[in-house]
Parts: sequence; C-alpha cells; structure tokens
Amino acid sequence: MNASKRFKADKSFDSLVSSVESASYIDETMNAKSIHSLFSSLRKAIEKNAVQRTKYAQTPSKFMDSEVALHQELIKWKGMAAFPNLFAHCLEIKDEFVPLLLSLLQHENMDIHFDVVAIIADWTDIEDVGGMAEEELEAIVSIAKSLVEENILTSIVQIIERFEKLEIDEAKNGVIMQQDDQEDTEHETQKVIYHILQVFENMAELAPEACINVCIETTFLSQLVRLIAEKGPNASERKSMEAQVMFPQNKLYASEVLSIMLQLESPVQKAFMDGDEIEKRKANRFDKLLRIIASYRKQNPSSEDEEEFLENILNALCTLLLTREAKDRFRHLEGLELLLRLLKDQTAFMYAGALRLLDLSLMESPRNCEHVVEIGGLKQIFAILMGKTGRYKSSHVTKGSLERLQEKQEEYIINIITSLCVYLSEQARADGFARFHLKLVEKEYEKLDRLIDLFARYHKRVQEKETERDVQTAEEERNREEEKLLLRLDAGLFTLQRISFVLAHCCAFSAKMNGYTVIKFHERQLEFESLNSILQEQLHLMDIDETGEKTETKDRPFALTLEQRIVAGARNPERYLAAMDPDYVREKLALDHHLLPHHRLANIIYDYPYKTIAVLGIPIVGGIYLHQRSNKAIKVSQQVMQARVYGQGALLCVLLGSMAFQDYMSRRGRFE
Repeated sequence: MNASKRFKADKSFDSLVSSVESASYIDETMNAKSIHSLFSSLRKAIEKNAVQRTKYAQTPSKFMDSEVALHQELIKWKGMAAFPNLFAHCLEIKDEFVPLLLSLLQHENMDIHFDVVAIIADWTDIEDVGGMAEEELEAIVSIAKSLVEENILTSIVQIIERFEKLEIDEAKNGVIMQQDDQEDTEHETQKVIYHILQVFENMAELAPEACINVCIETTFLSQLVRLIAEKGPNASERKSMEAQVMFPQNKLYASEVLSIMLQLESPVQKAFMDGDEIEKRKANRFDKLLRIIASYRKQNPSSEDEEEFLENILNALCTLLLTREAKDRFRHLEGLELLLRLLKDQTAFMYAGALRLLDLSLMESPRNCEHVVEIGGLKQIFAILMGKTGRYKSSHVTKGSLERLQEKQEEYIINIITSLCVYLSEQARADGFARFHLKLVEKEYEKLDRLIDLFARYHKRVQEKETERDVQTAEEERNREEEKLLLRLDAGLFTLQRISFVLAHCCAFSAKMNGYTVIKFHERQLEFESLNSILQEQLHLMDIDETGEKTETKDRPFALTLEQRIVAGARNPERYLAAMDPDYVREKLALDHHLLPHHRLANIIYDYPYKTIAVLGIPIVGGIYLHQRSNKAIKVSQQVMQARVYGQGALLCVLLGSMAFQDYMSRRGRFE
C-alpha cells in the first residue's frame, strides 16, 4: 500500500489509538498466570482482526475497531520492558509467542509493524545490565535467541527496504501530500527506523553472529550508508537558520550502528568493501564515507551530536582500513590526498581524525607509503612531528582531555614515521626512500633532535611509573609484572617503543646520524643501550601469545621487520659510535661488509668523503664486488657518485678494491 494512502485511510486509526498509549497495563505484581492471560488476549485480537480484514476488505471503517484492539494488546507487551523480572515468566510461552509476534510483520497496516519493532527494541535493551538479576538477563538472552531463530533481523531489514521503495515510487509518481500528512509520515518513519537501529545495537551484544550474517547476506550495510549519506542542511546552514536545527538523530544513530557492525568481525568489513553489483556501477559505500568527511574540510561541526556523528564515521573508516583491500581502495579514491588537505588546518575538527586515518592507511602498506611521498606528504608529516600544530577547541573538551589528545597525536605521527621507516624500500617510486631520509637530516638534524626530545620525555614517564608501581606493589608479587606493564603502557610505553625504532633506524642508516644521536643521548644523560633494551622487550612481548607461549613471527611481517632491520643493528650500538674512527672502520666494518646495505655505504662516504675513500672505500666496495659479483658494486658506484664523490674515484675503488680485498681476506682466512 502506498504510504500516503495508508496515512489517509488510517487517520482516524491514529486518533483512536492515541488515547490508549498512555494507559498502564503491566505491573511487577504480575505472575505466570497473568502472562498466559495476556498472551491469550493477544492471540484472540490477532485472529479477530484477520477475520474482519478479510470480511470487510473494501470497508476499512468496519475493521478499524479490531485494529485498535490489536494495537492496544501490543502496547501492553511493550510496557513489559519496564519490568525485567517478568521475562522469566515469558519463557514458558516463548515458543508460541515469538512466532506469533513476528507474524505481525506481514500485517497490511504498517503501524502494527511499528508496534512489533518497538516491542523487540525495548525487550532486547540491556543497557541497565548491572541492575539486572542473573535470571532476568538469561531470560532476555533466551528470548533474543528465539527471535534470531525466527530471522527477525532479516525481517526488519525488509521494512527499511520497503520504506526506501516507497520513497522512490512517490518521487517517481510525483505524489504530493498535504503538509500535515507529510510531517506525520516522516515522524512515524523516523520513529520506526530508530527502533530498528536500536534492535541491531542490542543484538550486536546479545547475538553478534546473527548480526554478522545479516550484514553479509542482506542490504543492511547499504541501508545504513543511505541513512548516513542523506542530504540535509550542512553545519553552516544550520547556524544561519533562525531557530537552530538539531542534527538528525537517525543519521547519528545509523553512524553509530555502522561503526558497531564493522567492529564485529572481518567478514563484515569484507562485505562492506565488496558491495553489490549495483553499487559498483556508481559511488560505492567507501566513497560515500569519504565524501562525508571531505565535506568538513572547510567547516567544523555545529553541535556535539554532529561531532559524535563524525567520530562514528572516522571509527568506521579506521576499522575498514585494517584490511588490505580498503587500503588499496583508499589510495585509488585519492583518500591520501584528502587527508593531506585535512591536515593543513590544525585547528579544524577533522585534523585529529585525519592524522589517525593516515596512520592506519600507511600501516603495513608499502604502496601507500610510497604514494604519500609521491604526493608531497613529507612536508606536512614532519611539520606535525616538529609540533607545528594547533588544536580544535570543542565545547566539551577539558584540559586533561587536551593533554590526552596531544599524546594520541604524538603517537599517530610517530606511528606514521615508523611505517615510512619500515616500508619505504630503495626501489620506492619517485625516489621516496632518499627523499624520506633527506628530510631526517635537513636543517641541522632538527627532526632527530625532536625525536630525541620525545624519547627523553616518554622514557622518563615510563620509568617514573615503573618506580612508582614498585613501591606500591611490594606485597603483590603474583600480578606484579602484568600490572607494571599496564602502567607503563598507560604512561606511553608503546609510543616510546616506536620512537626507539625510528632512532635505531636512523643510527643504522647513517653513521653521522648515529654519532649525533650518541652525543645528544650523552648530553641528556641517557643510556644509548636503552634503545636496544626497549626494542628487545618489544620483540619479546610480540613473540608471546595470550597463553604465555612463544609464537612464530613468520606470519607477522612487522615483528619480523623489527627483528631483521633493527635489533641486529642496535645489538651493539658502540660499533656505530666507533665508526667515527677510521682505524676501527678498517678493522671491524670492513670485515662485516655483508651486514651493511649499499645505501648506508654511500651515506658513510657522503659523511666522510676523504677518509672513507682512503680507508673504507677500497676494502668494502671491492669486497662487495667479489662477494656479490657486479650487481651491487654497480649500485654502490652509482650511490657514491651521487654522494658528491667523483665517478672516476668510485670506479677506481671498485677496481683496486677487487685485488686489495682478495689479498686482505685470504690472509685473514675469511674469504668465502
């Protein structure tokens, strides 16, 4: 039935039921016998209404009384949600009541559908779970399980689809309703959609597996995105209106439910990214979410509800970006370019969210790391690292929350730089590898200074928290280590580990950066060996699963990268300090040439061109020539030439070194 026709035909129905909705029929003194009596009354009302609708199909006024009576019976059951102690009595009639209730979703009057959805929404609400007795909670869970077995979630998704179809048909047929009728229609529609969203929020806790299946098998995710993407007055337009317009509650609620659904399991994230064939031919779901955050590039939300809405959208995108497919789609949709534009205004609301998205989009994605360098993102990334940022001033932000926000932003930017250290390879496009490392050393190592400042601050906080806990837990030996770890994590241990990773990477990459770091650590009275101990602890924690057993690292590329690229270099940091001495270089580094990538050789030569040509160039470059034949030697010679060393001198190193190093190694018994 057309929505406009239904509301015109049932106008008197609405006025008749308004008098019964305020009445109270349920109280906590009811018992099993009373529940059975209510069930019997509901069944009779359903049967009577079905008979009269069939008998007087063409005369609605003759079956209206039975419809009002049915509505009244449903209102009684809705009121039972206020008395959870009665749910235990309902278990006795559960097998009959649930199918009977859900059969009403096929009723011709959509107001009856609304009543059924409202009952289910109220019955499954366990927000006050702390105040419930155990038997009350068990009864609610049992009823929810019965509802799921009857495919309630699929049925109520069909109600949303019906609303969408009615809207499309009315727009296509040019149906025009009177203003009062239109407002009533919109109000009722928004009300039932709110209850549908409430059912899904409740079921995500009571029956998450059922929610996962519905998200995969139905159009529910598409319907959520449709509700979220509905156009209305934007923030600036709402501010300019004479009376402030509230942010649409269903739009806010739909964003929250979408965020909840995506966090259930990875199959839901995959279903969201896959979409259906129709959506693949137009703007897909992921693109619609990006368009929403893009619309706030030059404006801030006008209310707390709107801020919450954007936080939900950001949470949804962050969850999706945990998947490889989403990272690739994000790049193809120019999401990285969008984030860099959002990061230009440090006082905008979207700034913190954009930084968080950038962190997740680069994590375990070498191609995204390359692309962010290609599009000029290093300038903004390092500006944020240097603290050249502002803060969005929300109406409900306190001083403490601002400090926590700053810490989170420092964590995000350190994570971003860590990802660039790990995933930018020498073969990166647009010379991304070299551009990134040049940024680290420019302006007299100011980025390195900033990293060391952050290391000192977080190292001090973590140590203070550890010492504090040592005093407090002298008698708590059993859980002492676990509690200490949690306190250290709360003080910023994770960020400290990431900073240590970046500093160790810098030390392994360039002898000059290594020497600079050692000097700065000495000035601050910091132990350089602490880099090694922090990273070794992190590796140990990553290798231990929840049962306390050591796990394999082959399926965890980031852990493996840490072990291969950092710990080997940080195991003996004094070696890099001694690299400042050419005699030590000749005795140690030359013999360990296989540990040094060719780009590091080029940097050593760049840092100390005259000494290294005489002392380091011949044995190392020649040794690589013999050990790995010509490929790497050619690469080294190219890097040396780029490092402002004359090409003839570089080639001479290779030719002379091949002879000198062969003799040198054979005498030492180390030639392979």
